[in-house]
Amino acid sequence: GPKLGMLTKMTKKNQLAMAVFSKGLGLSGQQMASLATLASSTGREMNDYATEVASFAINMGDKFGINAKLISQDIGAMMDVFAIFRRLGPKVMSSIAVFTRKLGFEAKELTGVIDKFDNFEDAAQSASKLNQVFGIQIDAMQQMKEQDPAKRLSNLQQAFAATGKSVENMSRQELKLLASTSGLSEKAAALAFSQKGLGMSYQDVMDGAEESEGKQLSQAEAMKELSDSIKKTFGSGGGKQFKGF
Repeated sequence: GPKLGMLTKMTKKNQLAMAVFSKGLGLSGQQMASLATLASSTGREMNDYATEVASFAINMGDKFGINAKLISQDIGAMMDVFAIFRRLGPKVMSSIAVFTRKLGFEAKELTGVIDKFDNFEDAAQSASKLNQVFGIQIDAMQQMKEQDPAKRLSNLQQAFAATGKSVENMSRQELKLLASTSGLSEKAAALAFSQKGLGMSYQDVMDGAEESEGKQLSQAEAMKELSDSIKKTFGSGGGKQFKGF
């Protein structure tokens, strides 16, 4: 459709770069189109935006011991949800990807947290139920105003930790209620509100993103890193070589 014309114009002189970014970051054609849309909506060139995504994925992966492709794939999944994540940018999206991966689930799990606290009526209802059932005291207005879904989850974790309760000792029904009220799946809730999950600091992840922002890679540096990862996947030199699909 209309995206084709935009993509053709953007990639005409950058076909090699786009191929390396797509393959190296593990992004589908649809996700590359979403990347182009996000770049255009923020007045950025696609190449610059893709380089920034790659730089954060690589730097954050090195810092937190997570494969850069997993981080970029989570960013790609977030870019597909344009209405929710378009204003956050690669820095925040990479922080969300790292935080959720460290907790043990994917970033797309947070869409439910957004739905539960995205208008005052829903936010007030969720906050009231969490307080009544679990003694969790959360500021509904603050949750609604917070645009970063991982920060919303972090706020919930801190409020839950203050109750002194343990998700490990909850009944099946209690866990189901905690999950549905907070907007998470039962598996994600069990991980996020576990003792290990409560020990995760989103602030530490955001601090890591700040550090990574100060070490932004150039397009050439990012492509070199991504090209090396592609070679590791498909082999290079000697013996039988990968020749295409």
